[in-house]
Amino acid sequence: MFMPGMDGEELAMTISKNPEWADLRLMLLSSVPGVLSQQRLLEVGIRTALTKPVRQSLLLTAIGRTLAGTRFVP
Repeated sequence: MFMPGMDGEELAMTISKNPEWADLRLMLLSSVPGVLSQQRLLEVGIRTALTKPVRQSLLLTAIGRTLAGTRFVP
């Protein structure tokens, strides 16, 4: 979750705290396994976290479930 100027955790917290974006469903796709605990993911508003490389079928399932409003933990 490393990006220039802001990491993914900080970005997720910023998005989750904005009332206009409260309905957004966030997913994390990272090359670093276990970058955040399941508890921390929930705290910052991330519903699904996958580690690259990820199979296309798993990614599509995760996207579908996340958009449907359910958490997906592979």
